[in-house]
Amino acid sequence: MALTSQQIAETIAFHGHVCPGVATGMRVAEVALAHVGRASHDEEVVAVVETANCAVDAIQFLVGCTLGKGSLVVKDYGRNRFTFARRSDGRAVRISARVRPNRSTEAETALVARVRGGVASAADQQAYQALWQVRAQQVLDADLDELFIIETLTDYMLPGKAVIEPSLVCVRCGLAIMACLTRQVDGRTLCNACWEELGARSVALHTVGVIRSPLGPTQPRDETGNLLARLELLPELAPALDGLAPGQRIEVLWLFDQTRRDFALHQHPRGDRSKEPRGLFALRTPHRPSPVALTTVTVQEITGATLVVAELDAWDGSPIVDIKPAVST
Repeated sequence: MALTSQQIAETIAFHGHVCPGVATGMRVAEVALAHVGRASHDEEVVAVVETANCAVDAIQFLVGCTLGKGSLVVKDYGRNRFTFARRSDGRAVRISARVRPNRSTEAETALVARVRGGVASAADQQAYQALWQVRAQQVLDADLDELFIIETLTDYMLPGKAVIEPSLVCVRCGLAIMACLTRQVDGRTLCNACWEELGARSVALHTVGVIRSPLGPTQPRDETGNLLARLELLPELAPALDGLAPGQRIEVLWLFDQTRRDFALHQHPRGDRSKEPRGLFALRTPHRPSPVALTTVTVQEITGATLVVAELDAWDGSPIVDIKPAVST
């Protein structure tokens, strides 16, 4: 179903300018509307977008998926891939932008560089807008098969519906904050924003595998001596195990992802109130600012991308962050 000239004009007005990005979003919306329709009520149609560029504005405007309703999920991987699904029947379509040849002339490339470098003249700005108008129109005129790879998905796992959480008041800024975006420090609520304003930095972290273990919430961690666990790494990482051998001691960095996210700056060792409290950095408690754990284990066997190890005190399903040879002291 082709977009009308009115829809195109209104989308450009909503976005604020015309560009190839918003034009791409309009064509993506065109495909989504044909396959799953427009969102008729809250969260009926969900869009999962893998970029945060101009195309997303067109998707919000034309398909009706929005952040506030929880029907627009942004996973900013920086790639033009868009998935739309309908909750009522699970119908889903994935739209991936094809890589198109760069047909820019040297003069056009230089013009774009001047504009993006902040050294463009008024004439450059005018020429740039005219160029973007042409490029956007080319996207709007192109065949969909030329622009996209379009796949109908079966058994697509829809994101969960938006969760309404209670609000907690941050002791530092005094504002009401969604509970999941706070932490409890010595029983006081601090929001993530204040935590960062105090000097903490948010970092990106990618896990490399998962732990499979008989341990869990009902199995005490002090009973790990005779237990074996499997470190199941991503298959692509198997060559990274070259040089390790059975009998070797290694350090496994993993995440306490299944424990509470509150912590006290002084805690009783292992929760034993008969012992004097210590500062949490003097303890191996899982209740800490960052849920990172380190355990030294012995390799029992290696098969492909899987290691069997002894003495690991992690619960089943814990994510693995890294593996390093143990350093003898």
